[in-house]
Amino acid sequence: MRKTKVIAINSVSGGGKTTVTKELYKKVPKSAAIYFDDGNYDVKSEIMDIEEWVSRGSNANEFDLSELEKKINFELEKGYDYLFLDYPFDYRHDLIKKYIDTAIYIDTPSDLSIERKIQRDNPNEEISLSTLLDTILKNNFLYEEARRLGIDGADLIVDGNQTVDAIVKTIIENEINLLV
Repeated sequence: MRKTKVIAINSVSGGGKTTVTKELYKKVPKSAAIYFDDGNYDVKSEIMDIEEWVSRGSNANEFDLSELEKKINFELEKGYDYLFLDYPFDYRHDLIKKYIDTAIYIDTPSDLSIERKIQRDNPNEEISLSTLLDTILKNNFLYEEARRLGIDGADLIVDGNQTVDAIVKTIIENEINLLV
């Protein structure tokens, strides 16, 4: 039986992880996808504040990802050629890193990720100036650390300024070698 290739897709919040993973799943035959945000993962320590967690070093192992591991194993048993993970930790979580064959980082500029986050988190709402400023200030602190960790842990870095189709094409050409 052919081994399923597991490809983890990472970026900053609002960087395109979910959108790109969905497109890869649609375009690549014999594939499956798991979306990190669909899971309910327990936190081993009290992460009350994401900024505080980042300032402590962003230890991915503080998340109990045993349920994610079960999902991965469930999908691997099905014999797909590819399993795409919309996943923010690349190789940084000890329980999950053994499954990942390739970690891809979508390098999306801060302003674009902020715009996407605001649109995603506040659909059909007018945004107050204070909400906008709060989002920008919080995002700048988190963005730099998430970007640094993502780039450091990536096997392939893709330009997040590109269209989704161009990003997907780059990933397919580099990791899947299919003409889709």
